[in-house]
Amino acid sequence: MADIPTLEGADLEEYTEKKPLEFAVIGSVMETLKSLKTGEPEQKEVLTIENSIGRFRWIPNGKSIKRMLFKFGGDRAKWPGRKVLLWTVKKDVFGTMKDVIYVSFA
Repeated sequence: MADIPTLEGADLEEYTEKKPLEFAVIGSVMETLKSLKTGEPEQKEVLTIENSIGRFRWIPNGKSIKRMLFKFGGDRAKWPGRKVLLWTVKKDVFGTMKDVIYVSFA
């Protein structure tokens, strides 16, 4: 998945809760990535998502993962094809204001 661009909050800054952008889930894998908080390696869930704009890697935050687990269930093999709506909110992330991606559902 390294050749697929990673979706960042700044990529969706024009999308809001009232005007989100829809994506379809293609798949989910666990990857070892650097923690934003500690800088240490940690396991993170990485989703591949796509829409008419293209295909992207998305690293959802813990709250988004919990919302998807509640909506879609724990069996990630059943997530492909499910739709998610993504939008951003400016949040303080460890002392820096960033566009944070949130998930909701149609």
